[in-house]
Amino acid sequence: MNIEHNSNIYTFDGLDATGKTTLLNLFKQENVKVVASPPDCIKQYRSDFDKEDLESRFLYYIFGNIWIDRNILKPSLDENCPVLVDRSMLTTLASHELRGLSEQYLEIGFNYAKTCIKPRTCYIIHVNKEERFERLSKRVYFDEIDKQNLAFEETMEPKYQKWADRLGWNVLFFDNSGLTPKEAYQKLSRQILNH
Repeated sequence: MNIEHNSNIYTFDGLDATGKTTLLNLFKQENVKVVASPPDCIKQYRSDFDKEDLESRFLYYIFGNIWIDRNILKPSLDENCPVLVDRSMLTTLASHELRGLSEQYLEIGFNYAKTCIKPRTCYIIHVNKEERFERLSKRVYFDEIDKQNLAFEETMEPKYQKWADRLGWNVLFFDNSGLTPKEAYQKLSRQILNH
């Protein structure tokens, strides 16, 4: 079961090129604790697992989510400041479901997610299709995974909502279309830092 706690944990999920990393870097500059997934201790293996079969890839990302929960998030519950997580279990479950992962593996992931801390809010960062494609096309590194993710444009966000509903996690969709990074940061910081 999710650990019920009046936590200061906020997760940031969303398709690539919606501005998650840029936003989180602005929070970092204000000395807000930001945690990236997968964690640094296994990040070096990410490209290897991204080339593996879907089950191995899924287990790698689930392990990263669990490691962050047990080693960073749970110890931070007694702290009186927000912790922001760049990609959560929602991304792991939704993206692998869309890639065709079996129900059996998805249920394993779901059961692990239920043992994790329940975030105060899961922000799903959204950018309209045209703006997101423009951002992606400007990236120096645009790999096969990015190309696959283009096909998820209309289906990923409902999957985030589906898994959040099953977990009982509170979701807020944040439309980052047409906003400068500073404008988006100011809007979100009012919600997060003033709680």
